[in-house]
Amino acid sequence: MKKKLFVLAGVLSSFLFVLPVQSADSGPEFSADVRISGSMRKTTVGKAFVKDGMERLETVQDGELSVLIRRRDLLVEWTLFPDKFYMENRMSSAFTGRPETGPAADYDIEELGRETIDGFDCRVVQFNFKNTRLGTATQWIADELGIAIRIETRDAGGKLTGRTEYFNIKSGPQPDVLFELPDGYEKMGFKF
Repeated sequence: MKKKLFVLAGVLSSFLFVLPVQSADSGPEFSADVRISGSMRKTTVGKAFVKDGMERLETVQDGELSVLIRRRDLLVEWTLFPDKFYMENRMSSAFTGRPETGPAADYDIEELGRETIDGFDCRVVQFNFKNTRLGTATQWIADELGIAIRIETRDAGGKLTGRTEYFNIKSGPQPDVLFELPDGYEKMGFKF
């Protein structure tokens, strides 16, 4: 069970670092399918829900549903597990969803042009880390939604190390209950 927990947390945490740029105050409301792939050649498919600075990701691993809820308004992330327990992580008040700034992750932004992704006109932006060992991160930001619907990370040699992409995007109101911690869940006593 412990190994399964860490694998699942790893898949969900990859989503943590590549969620679209979005403010906590307001934003689009939509649901979408999401595909997350990483350097381990494993691809996870799930469902994402977005509403006013809140996100929810649902994935199924070995037939069991796991959920990540990010609440920027509360500066908290919850990872819900099938056995009715959850992990809680506090977010920095400076959290924006973008690659962090600072000595270890300082970057320059490069505009790469425009592309159409899943019917959305997107501005393509690349984050070039000054510490070249960190590689790059590229976002396809959909004008209509104001968020990135595809994000790719590459290592220093240019090799693709991760990709998160939204597809089958359906704009529309999302129920508040999707972004709440459900009753009956017990908090785990450790953090990642």
